[in-house]
Amino acid sequence: SLAKRVSDQTGVPYVLIDGTLKDSPAQLRQTGALLGVTERAETLALIAEQYLSDATLFASTQKTSPRFYLARGAKGLQTGARNSIHTEAIEALGFENVVDIPNFTGLTDVSPEQLLMWDPEIIITQDENAYQQIMQDSVWK
Repeated sequence: SLAKRVSDQTGVPYVLIDGTLKDSPAQLRQTGALLGVTERAETLALIAEQYLSDATLFASTQKTSPRFYLARGAKGLQTGARNSIHTEAIEALGFENVVDIPNFTGLTDVSPEQLLMWDPEIIITQDENAYQQIMQDSVWK
């Protein structure tokens, strides 16, 4: 609905390409066909297939499934639930998301107490503010 609303407001057409990370090769091929760049899209799709294959191989060689928490937002207390688009790349490597909320796969806010109960082995973030919060805030220690 957001894409349609923006398209209606701007007059710029849109296309939504559906799928998950594992569907990336097909998504790239579909996008390439729409844009008339099938050769380039095929090159990228083959690279995506290789990355996905490498991830599957890596996951299959792990003796354990490390339990992780994805720290998002400035305070690190927003995260993606298991099987969400936000964590699927990490999960594809065989890591186990500690945030398992039945029938929910989106972003959610969590409390430090909940995080403590989940007790992840690994905390992953790409947010510099979250990293500083995790490293310096007494609540995180």
